[in-house]
Amino acid sequence: MKKISSFILSLLILFSLSVPALGATTSKKLLPVEPRVKAKAAISYDLTNNEIILEKNMNEKMFPASITKLMTALLLAEHSDREDALKIGTEPLKQPSFAINKNMYKLYKGDTITADAAMKAILLPSANDMAVVAAEHVGTTIEGFVQMMNEKAKELGMASTHFVNPSGLHDPEHYTTAYDLAKLAKAAYANDWVREIIATQTANIRTKNQKIGDIKNSNQLLGINGNVGGKTGFTPEAGRCLIGIYVRDGREVIQVLLNDGTTSKSTLVFTDMAAMADEAYAMEKVAMVTKGTPVDSITAEYKLFRWFGPIKKVQIKAQIQDDLMLYNNTINNDSEGLTPSVKPLSNLDVFELNEGLPVADITLVKGETTLTTKALSQTNTFDSIIMPNAVPYAGLAVGGLLAAALILFLIIRGLRSRKSTQHKIRSKRQAKRRKTARTNFTDRI
Repeated sequence: MKKISSFILSLLILFSLSVPALGATTSKKLLPVEPRVKAKAAISYDLTNNEIILEKNMNEKMFPASITKLMTALLLAEHSDREDALKIGTEPLKQPSFAINKNMYKLYKGDTITADAAMKAILLPSANDMAVVAAEHVGTTIEGFVQMMNEKAKELGMASTHFVNPSGLHDPEHYTTAYDLAKLAKAAYANDWVREIIATQTANIRTKNQKIGDIKNSNQLLGINGNVGGKTGFTPEAGRCLIGIYVRDGREVIQVLLNDGTTSKSTLVFTDMAAMADEAYAMEKVAMVTKGTPVDSITAEYKLFRWFGPIKKVQIKAQIQDDLMLYNNTINNDSEGLTPSVKPLSNLDVFELNEGLPVADITLVKGETTLTTKALSQTNTFDSIIMPNAVPYAGLAVGGLLAAALILFLIIRGLRSRKSTQHKIRSKRQAKRRKTARTNFTDRI
């Protein structure tokens, strides 16, 4: 009986798994947090962990103004060496303020400037003429360069961006989003040359034939409270725009503010940028899916008697092992997309179920963030398999006992028959020996 019971409990599973659903998931204890800024669109992006910390209308179509020049600078860095000579043609000299040619020192057609000096002019005071110089050098024509800009945007995943010019001068078809600009800033910051220039406070530049003089970074926050770079922008249509990159306690955060102030002299964008940085670094994650959330349910199919018998189904109750933590912003805490996917373990054996045993992988994907944990079983083999199948298992046990009894009977009967046969053989041998002995004795007499 013990052997038969052991056999039943050791039956292996042959199963297929259905797609399970998850029960109620979100804690919803807090209202989602939005950055306290005047900007019409904003984002604070944790570059270290690739997570959105705060956002406000981050996917809304906006005008980037001179933040566009980050793309121009990135392409210049990717397609030039620092000492390359960039020719100053006719088109750069037509560009409006701010321009080196109009606001600092008159430039001349045919003169050249190094790519490094042009990069500094593009990113520090945001010179429109130098952006066109770079565009014509890299793309041959402005149109060719704009095509490269849009191809690069697509490569970076800037799905809601379209560029028309290399400087950011207003055009209804020249647009982007705060989220897309965070992607651009990430790529630009990863480039050693660009990263070095946006961290530069002042520089002295010249063309081949004449001095230009000192230029100053327009990012008023550079070097303050962890700000290691950024890019400013303004047009009347775009308003004040600013990208800021921060490094504090080993964490890198990219921030974007769009349309934050309506005049070129407004400092609101800098005040908001500093405040949003403090808010972002102070943000702590909350449980969007809480530990103990039930999984409804994991279904497994198995054959009742291992290799044969009817196919049965078992519902495995389970719950999530850990809190799934996200920043409590308006993207993460939007009540959508907070149902994790559940993938039952491939080596799951329903005859080895115990409470607390991992039975599935839990994955929550929110934007660029992927969180994982396990689902732990709340059922066991005895309650989920043995008890529901008690009658067929009892029948199997009784049948096993009867079979064992029959086998035992046949063995005993066989043994007795063999013993009887052996006894008859021995008796015949003894009788033969006695007969032989008598014959021999008679002969001697």
